[in-house]
Amino acid sequence: MKQFVKDCYSANIKWRTAAYKELVQEHGISVGAAVLLDFDNRSYWQQQDDEGVKTLSGIITSINWDTLTVFTALEERHDDVHSGLSIKVLLSNGDKVTINSGFNKFKCLGAKGAKPTRYSYGDKYSLKSVIASSKQPLGEEWIKGYKGAFDTLTKKRSLAQLKHGMDSQYNVPNLVKHIDDWK
Repeated sequence: MKQFVKDCYSANIKWRTAAYKELVQEHGISVGAAVLLDFDNRSYWQQQDDEGVKTLSGIITSINWDTLTVFTALEERHDDVHSGLSIKVLLSNGDKVTINSGFNKFKCLGAKGAKPTRYSYGDKYSLKSVIASSKQPLGEEWIKGYKGAFDTLTKKRSLAQLKHGMDSQYNVPNLVKHIDDWK
């Protein structure tokens, strides 16, 4: 278990470095960036109709950098370690919204794009594009931070539970394999 924790630290540093490079340095996604959002107000029954989708503009006011870890890139949500990306935006009309989708184009966030919940059907706003980047630096302390969560996780779970989940959990991702993939 001690080796797994060390592997978590290493994997988290590599993931945070990759996430910073892709999101901030390559795409300019940080506080202060001007973005275009798709606002989808269609009901389930209207999904084939393009009417009801609008493009809105705004400025990113915050990103949950402090809670993002290597587990943000999990392909499937895991209730014990979930840390989805959440971006708050001040729209040009003065409304404040949260973007929780539109991130599946970023490799560092996995194929599902770090969805905030298992299903996330109600997401009305999604990131369309960055129109004016902001490359706010995240310091070395962010890259190397967030170690306590791994210590807590391993105190509460056995290695078998990290691989296969708890008896009551269904279809959970293998956390050990995910860490091995990133270390």
